[in-house]
Amino acid sequence: MRFSSAKKLLGLLVFGGLIATIAACGTASSNDQGTSFLALGFFADSTGSEGDNGTIFQILDTGEGLPTIVPTPGGAGGFIGLENRLVNQFIRTTTLNCSYNIPGSSLVVPDDAFSFTAVISPAVISASSSTSGGGTNNSLITGTKAYAQVPFVTADVLDYISNHLNDLPPLPFEMVASCRVTAITQAGDELETNPVNYTLIFVEASSSTTSSSTGDTSGDTTSSSTGEAAVE
Repeated sequence: MRFSSAKKLLGLLVFGGLIATIAACGTASSNDQGTSFLALGFFADSTGSEGDNGTIFQILDTGEGLPTIVPTPGGAGGFIGLENRLVNQFIRTTTLNCSYNIPGSSLVVPDDAFSFTAVISPAVISASSSTSGGGTNNSLITGTKAYAQVPFVTADVLDYISNHLNDLPPLPFEMVASCRVTAITQAGDELETNPVNYTLIFVEASSSTTSSSTGDTSGDTTSSSTGEAAVE
């Protein structure tokens, strides 16, 4: 009986080992905490030469219905910088996923997601970067960078904020968008970047802002992205 119990225990240990091995194989598409596919932050334009930490939205209250929230006229920026450090594999983005936090408020703003496509070429590797064991010296890999303009907030989220202004701090107040990009590699694996933050500042509308302010309130001029992105 003791021998039979020992065999059962051994069988359970072997089965557990197989499950662990299968689980480890299932994590092959992980991003190693953003080391293969990186988000570099936000930038003012597609060159990536100047950073962009946030934008301003104006809240216009005409006294009729809910206040209207519109982006500041002439606002630009909102280009997310991405880097592909995979050799011999391009990366195609699929989704920007954002969560929101308003400091000083307990209001829970719903998360949002935006579809956008940008194809980032494989990383460049130097001819002398092979190690003696046949591996790759990561320090000699030059990642390929791309900059794509993306939205940060939809009209639905802005309407939600407009409906809950009484639950928010006095103007001006900030809302921080924490965003990650999901993408598919050439091999079909799904990757997700590290999170990067973008600050949306809400202020009272200036006298030059009128109720005729219409159009896309997401602050994105390329919300129907077709995959065109500036690539370095």
